[in-house]
Order: sequence, then structure tokens, then C-alpha cells
Amino acid sequence: MMPQKNMKTERIPYAFQPIFEIGAMGSDKRIGYEALMRPEHKAPAAFLDLAVKQRDTHRLEFLTFYNAITQYAERNLDGMLFINSFPYEVLTPLEYRELYQIMPERLKGNIVVENLEYGDRISLLLLSNKVSHLRENGFLVALDDFGMGINSVDVLKLMQPDIVKIDRYYVAGCTKNAIARNTIEIVIESIRSNHSIVLAEGVETEAEYLFLKNHADVKYMQGFYLGIPE
Repeated sequence: MMPQKNMKTERIPYAFQPIFEIGAMGSDKRIGYEALMRPEHKAPAAFLDLAVKQRDTHRLEFLTFYNAITQYAERNLDGMLFINSFPYEVLTPLEYRELYQIMPERLKGNIVVENLEYGDRISLLLLSNKVSHLRENGFLVALDDFGMGINSVDVLKLMQPDIVKIDRYYVAGCTKNAIARNTIEIVIESIRSNHSIVLAEGVETEAEYLFLKNHADVKYMQGFYLGIPE
């Protein structure tokens, strides 16, 4: 198991990548940040995999929220805060109270919890329970990596997320050919028909940005073309 330390003293570094609302005529507006884990001695994916292997995901879930909120406040950031989350971990009432004690007023009602794609199967019952707890405690819900792996249309319909992130796979291909453009149109329509906000992630080129900017249903974007994690 990971060393048992006082949660409040166990610091995991985070970088913050800006997220923009896309407007006409160059009027893009930063509306928040995604908190991205940057462990000191492991790659983020390896760090998460170790927690899963050691069955330490609940403690890491709390540490993720605690560190993301703390470091957001320390850096005097504003706007929404997007936090990645294990799909089935549910914080306790005591843990929620601890988070609200350190949470700046500007963040209350402005934290978006992203459901990570973990595992090769999904328990709709457990996921539904997780989403209910998040909403009851004032958090917004996002579906990450939509269109890939377990984050499918069934999960979209169950979660009824406030925001859905289109996976980078579709964004990267959107300007290649007619088939790729048609594919991302289908993905966007699936999200729009669910009345969720569309967020394109992994926007890395001007061509991708301009294609998505001209799509009326793409409201938010993030990616290296717009801003790197810092």
C-alpha cells in the first residue's frame, strides 16, 4: 500500500490547462482549467495504475480533490475547475465537509468532475450512484474521452453529464478527409441530442481549431494550440 500519511500533508503536484469558450471573431474566453496530476517520481498513468493495483483508489480520489482545490486557490486561479475522478469512488460526508472547508467561494458550484475511463467494463449501477452523490454535493459532471472504450452512448444517457469531452482521436482526424469529418459530426450530434455541452479536447493545430470553431455545437475547447498545462 502507499505510505499512510496525513491526507492534508500529502502533496501531489498539479498543472492546470486552460479551457476556453469559443466565440466569433477572436473572442475566445477562458472559462476554467483542468487539473492535471504531475507526480514527482512516476508518470501520471503509472501512478494511477499503482493505486488501482494496490486498491488505494479511494484515498487517491480524496487527495486528487484536495490537492487540485488547494493548488487552484494557491495560484489564485478563477473560473471552473475540472477534476479527474475514478468512476466508482464515492467520497464520504466527512470528506465532502473537509473539501468545502478549503474551497474558495468562487469554486462552489463550479467544480466539474470528469469520469475517467478505467477498466474494460462498466457498472451502470455503481456509476449512477457516483453521479447522484456528486450532484447532491453541488458538483457538475463531465464525461471524458467520449466515443472511446467504455465511455459510450449508454454511459452518456445514464450520466446525463453537464459537459462531454470529445476524445482526441476524433479531434485529430477531423480535418483529414470527408469520412473523418462525418465521424466527428456523428459524435457531436450524439452529445448535442443529449443536451450536454460539447468540449473538444486535444486541439493541437490551427486547422483543428478552425474546423471546430465553425461548428455551432462545439462550445468549449482545450489543447496545446490554445494553452499548455502550467
